[in-house]
Amino acid sequence: MASPNARDPPPPQQHTFGRASRTVTVTAEAVAPEVADVLTAMPWWAARGLLYLVTGFVVVALCWAGSSPVDIVVEARGRLVPEGEIQTVEAPQAGAVRAVLVREGDQVPRGKLLVQLDPPAPRTDYEKLAAERSTGEQRLEQLQATGAPIADVLEQKARLSRLQRELDGAALSESRTRIRAPVGGVIASLDVPG
Repeated sequence: MASPNARDPPPPQQHTFGRASRTVTVTAEAVAPEVADVLTAMPWWAARGLLYLVTGFVVVALCWAGSSPVDIVVEARGRLVPEGEIQTVEAPQAGAVRAVLVREGDQVPRGKLLVQLDPPAPRTDYEKLAAERSTGEQRLEQLQATGAPIADVLEQKARLSRLQRELDGAALSESRTRIRAPVGGVIASLDVPG
């Protein structure tokens, strides 16, 4: 048995919380003195309301965090290097840009129209040449049907041949105003002078 001079630890202090019909007794070792003072001074309904409020906030925060999308943004220094080869596309002839039909980052298939240039000669020139050729073919048929001299027939054939070459040149010139994608891929850079 311990001697009467030995110091026994003091009995634990007890605090009672709540109203008279519901009392909770907590020892001083379980609750810090500051918390015990706050809880003793607070009415029971305020303590319970605070508990419900904190619990509700945590539940709403967890539901929101679980259901909302999270954007992940990473900033880094570096250089983008394409996986394949880079294909530079240029206009075969100079001209004013009528329309740019793609933007940087667009995925394009092979043959897609990228840029439309204004034609160097108006479309009416092509139509005029086509009308002349049609008239020339009718004239050639008339010459052959009437039995005209062979020199006139050959001259008309030469004229038709010249008109056909001019039509082919006009069609080629017209096709050069349409810049198409030579291969499928992504538009990495677009430098079109305005």
